[in-house]
Amino acid sequence: MSVATLRNWERLGTVNNGNRLTSRANRTLSGSRICSYTGIKDKRIRRHLQNAVKIHLESGHSINTSLCSISTSLLMAAGLLSERWTDLSLTAIDNYMSDWFCETGKHITEFAIPFEQCLKCDFLGAFYQSVQTIGERSAGGSYFTPPELLQDIVVSENSSVYDPCCGSGGILMSVLSKDHKPELVYGSDINPLAVKICKVNLVLHFMNPDAAPNLFVRDIIVDDNIDRTFDLIVTNPPWGALLSNAQKDSAKKRFPELRSGESFSFALADSMGRLSENGKLVFFLPQSFVNVRTHMDIRQIVCDRTGSIKVKELGNAFRGVMSKAVRVEAEKRTIGDGMFVPPDFFIQSGRTIIDEEIVNAVYQREHITLKGKAKFALGIVTGNNALHVKNDMEVGLEPVFRGRDVFAGGFKKPTFYIKFGPKMFQQVADESLYRQKKIVYRFISERPVCAIDYEGRLLLNSANLFIPDANYPWETIVGLLNSKLYAFLYRKLFASRKVLRSHLEEMPFPHMTSAEHCLFQTTKTDIDRNMQIYRFFGLDAKQIEYINL
Repeated sequence: MSVATLRNWERLGTVNNGNRLTSRANRTLSGSRICSYTGIKDKRIRRHLQNAVKIHLESGHSINTSLCSISTSLLMAAGLLSERWTDLSLTAIDNYMSDWFCETGKHITEFAIPFEQCLKCDFLGAFYQSVQTIGERSAGGSYFTPPELLQDIVVSENSSVYDPCCGSGGILMSVLSKDHKPELVYGSDINPLAVKICKVNLVLHFMNPDAAPNLFVRDIIVDDNIDRTFDLIVTNPPWGALLSNAQKDSAKKRFPELRSGESFSFALADSMGRLSENGKLVFFLPQSFVNVRTHMDIRQIVCDRTGSIKVKELGNAFRGVMSKAVRVEAEKRTIGDGMFVPPDFFIQSGRTIIDEEIVNAVYQREHITLKGKAKFALGIVTGNNALHVKNDMEVGLEPVFRGRDVFAGGFKKPTFYIKFGPKMFQQVADESLYRQKKIVYRFISERPVCAIDYEGRLLLNSANLFIPDANYPWETIVGLLNSKLYAFLYRKLFASRKVLRSHLEEMPFPHMTSAEHCLFQTTKTDIDRNMQIYRFFGLDAKQIEYINL
């Protein structure tokens, strides 16, 4: 929780609300545990998992020892361990488990559980998640990926596949058929225990005691030690993982162009350079990746190196994660490929070919933007509207306009009044910005809605303003932003319910002659004005009909 948030709560008298404080508590500091079923729906297996966690906690053994014991039991239940595997290794998995057993000091935890019932799920991964504290899991930023999010990924049996953040191997098991060649399977993780679990899970998946997938411990931020490329890289990288000082130092050297410090950005940048000629990348990422300016640096890398990008919105797909998620698919760029790069490299989900054609037609026209050519300011944040905002006009008050009071090209009759006293308000722009001619726009909106204010109106924070410095007629700016075409552009480029300064700064205003400006401004009806804009950008009847749907 930020200091600013705490101070606001103190001022508003909500700091003593225990539930609110608990809801904002730092999960990385939590020492509690919850049973993580990671896709296990069978009630019997859930009870077995609860029992396994209870036995482990009562045994006093390390997590490593208990994982070795459960792995052994699962492999034996599947018939994949030789009878004398501890002293006479006959297969690759015999040898692997023997080494692991010796590493534990030849200790074993007795789990009286029917493990043959647990072979059709990631029991090991669920156990490992369940015995870690919530803080340990949150600090790592990794969460279980439901198999149903992977079912439509088709992988050739002869394709090389790599999961750079493999965890217990759940993603690999979901996308690989049992006939896939194990030697073409690669997985790595920063956590050595996770790699061990993945090894056992893949042997169980292939039902082959000599299966030899290529698994290794690797920190994707520090280690640049892979000298091959892959046909498919698929992973759910950690989001918001806490980085050590060594990782931060390495990141600055390996990824100097990435300034956000976000763990998933490093994983994505590392993977972009490891795709084969026709390789494909599938990443699960927070929705903020596609349109938040903080992540513009990694979006630029993806756009520069790929020929096509698909984004599928997943909503709140991951249990325990508040952020909405997306699945991003990108194919490596080949010679001659090209894709439209939107402002700030925003990547929008569900864009069609005709969407791309229209966006291209607009941005290929010579134009200017407001970036660096306009002053922006926010409406007044009073901090207490009940105290400062009145419903009736009184002596000393003046009208104040909200976002909903702004419509395309004008203002509604005022219904709220305020006494302007900057020192009384929580946040306020310089008074001169309100008192002069300006363009006012709704802040909460799915499209630009704006009007020119000639009367020096005051604004509440749901209405913001900008004052163009560019030598470009304000009437044309407002007419374009309020048009159907620009509403379409806004949806396809930003898909935001808040109109931000950064969005408006990237909207294109085409070069027009004085006669064209005059004709546009004197066009009387919205229908005629919209058609004029369509013709100006050379859009055809099919594209116009599509925009008007």
